[in-house]
Amino acid sequence: MAHISLPEHLPGITGPLAAYPDTAQHLLGLAEALLRAPSSLTPAEREVIATHVSARNNCHFCTQSHAAAAAGPASVETTQIAAADYATFRGGLTGYAAALNTPPA
Repeated sequence: MAHISLPEHLPGITGPLAAYPDTAQHLLGLAEALLRAPSSLTPAEREVIATHVSARNNCHFCTQSHAAAAAGPASVETTQIAAADYATFRGGLTGYAAALNTPPA
């Protein structure tokens, strides 16, 4: 349940972005930096992590959005990894994402 007034017809993060345009530019800039800026991880690999974290946060909209981005044209880079190794590779990324998303004991 949101603690701020949001447009009900806009799912996920799109509601706050539309309701608060002054803040939206900063949120979009952060997302761009996290998911697209130069990194040792490809954009597709970062989308896999974002998909896993979104699923753990029970956000259907974000899970679907990040999964689509991970599977889209940005994921062409991942085709360089042998198919047999990709499941192990992806499992490592989601394990890493799970560790990042788990509160300290």
